[in-house]
Amino acid sequence: MVNSMKEDEKKDSGWMAPKDHHKKSHGYRVRSSEENARERLMKSWYGDNGYLEIEAKQSKEKSVNEVLDTLFQKWNMDDKVTLRKLVSEWDKVVGIEFSKYASPRSLENKLLNVEIFNSLIRFKLEPLKADILERVKAIAGDEVQDIRFIAGGISSNAAK
Repeated sequence: MVNSMKEDEKKDSGWMAPKDHHKKSHGYRVRSSEENARERLMKSWYGDNGYLEIEAKQSKEKSVNEVLDTLFQKWNMDDKVTLRKLVSEWDKVVGIEFSKYASPRSLENKLLNVEIFNSLIRFKLEPLKADILERVKAIAGDEVQDIRFIAGGISSNAAK
């Protein structure tokens, strides 16, 4: 009875002993010498029931969405995606005339750095900052809390 339960658990888990796996798939092909060598090595390390130990060490199954979210957070991609979205919609945010002389350059710690290539345009945009921020938030949501205008050609790190 106990043995039959263990057999059922093996089948349900998706892991099989190599001899059982051979019956289920790839029955038509012969294993390569690398596969045979790998199996011998695994048996020498883990014994005949090594697949059970390997199964026990497997991480929990995750959806693709969870994996991508984790990677985006690790690589700080949320800011990059938001910045890309703002760059593509920038004409609608400040207007076509201003977008020729000002463009979003970086997004760091919810601060949008806008590079301005003409001091007169900066003078005209400064009073509109609250309006621009409102339009930016409509696109980016809570990812942007403030805007800083920086002179063209100066990186965001130098402007700090």
